[in-house]
Amino acid sequence: MSYDKAIALLGKGPSRPTLFSVRLPQSMIDTEVNDYIDFFCTSATIPEVRSNTVAVAGQENMGIVREQPTAIVYGKPLVLNVIGDAEFKTYRALRDWFDKTALNANQGTGTTRTLLNTGRSQRMKYYNTFARDMEIVKLEQPGTQNQGEGTRDDELLEVMKTTFIKSFIISLGAISLDSAAVDTTTNFTVALTYESYSLSYDNLGSIRLPGGFTI
Repeated sequence: MSYDKAIALLGKGPSRPTLFSVRLPQSMIDTEVNDYIDFFCTSATIPEVRSNTVAVAGQENMGIVREQPTAIVYGKPLVLNVIGDAEFKTYRALRDWFDKTALNANQGTGTTRTLLNTGRSQRMKYYNTFARDMEIVKLEQPGTQNQGEGTRDDELLEVMKTTFIKSFIISLGAISLDSAAVDTTTNFTVALTYESYSLSYDNLGSIRLPGGFTI
């Protein structure tokens, strides 16, 4: 196949993994932190989905073994890599969500005890008090073909939205501190689990880029 034919078939060109939007639940993460994570989340993954199967012999034809699906399995965990801000607002907000999974997840001792941290003993909280839906949206440039009427050149199109149902944080990665690591950023990972996820493709919308910003 010629290069010209390939370009014609692709229309807008190949998809780029750099264009995505992470949207954490606003009931757990405020708008300011959500906006920061949306811009400074350096990588994320839309997890795999697969079927568990068992071998079934002779169910329809004697001597023939086939794979029979038994369950749909969603790849876990969902891992985000985030660049920390200088005031650690982002880490604190994520840790606050994590701490909602158990009483005294943030251990309080002596004078550091508060109404939320009353000691060392831990008790897990009710599932529905901390499990929330979140989204990862795949973005693409409008291109020149199949561009919706009214779509601007400084907008990114939402082409696929993944909604993670009943998600919550199961781990916050270690923060590496190194006096020799000059001119680098402080990064950490966030791992979330969830029950399942749904995909939607139609009637999603677009995101306006800030003035002067280009991809």
